[in-house]
Amino acid sequence: MTIHEIEEKVGITKANIRFYEREGLISPRRGLNNYREYDEKDAVLLGKVKFLRLIGVSLSDIKMLISNRKPLCLLLQNRRAEIEAEIGNLYLSQHICDEILKQGDGFETMDPEQYLNSSSGIKGGDMILKQDKNSKTRMIETWMCHVTQGLVMTLPLMIVVPKALNLTIPLWVTAFYLIVTLGSTVVYALLRNLPD
Repeated sequence: MTIHEIEEKVGITKANIRFYEREGLISPRRGLNNYREYDEKDAVLLGKVKFLRLIGVSLSDIKMLISNRKPLCLLLQNRRAEIEAEIGNLYLSQHICDEILKQGDGFETMDPEQYLNSSSGIKGGDMILKQDKNSKTRMIETWMCHVTQGLVMTLPLMIVVPKALNLTIPLWVTAFYLIVTLGSTVVYALLRNLPD
């Protein structure tokens, strides 16, 4: 199947299909003309990804599912707990909106502290405030992903190539490389866990 055909079959845009490919969820083979060729297995997998994304499962969890690092039942239990927290937050948000409307406050006269304090006893607990990732954070996150992947992929070369060529790499170079690899991995992990 071409990308156009799989787009129509699954109902996912070409941009999303390419994104899932970059994220390593699918690996279509290349034809003689170097075009991507998708098979039925790719279509089934993309259908499952689409479904899980519709119910709010994160891409990182889907990757863990595909690689058999997390069972579906555990993933869905975790997602259900997240949904319950989100529902509590929605009720709290709804209550705060009702209070502001009842008070008749405008933007200039609204006192956020008053409403947050008066809503603290509502079932659902403290409100989890959404924070936006700005485009700069997303750009840094993407850049760190590429750096981390590059470093991790070349790490074996730091060991294999010198041995194959009977070269000696100074210990400080190897240590520096390992520190940079570990550091970039940690930074990338931190960036990935920033709220959307």
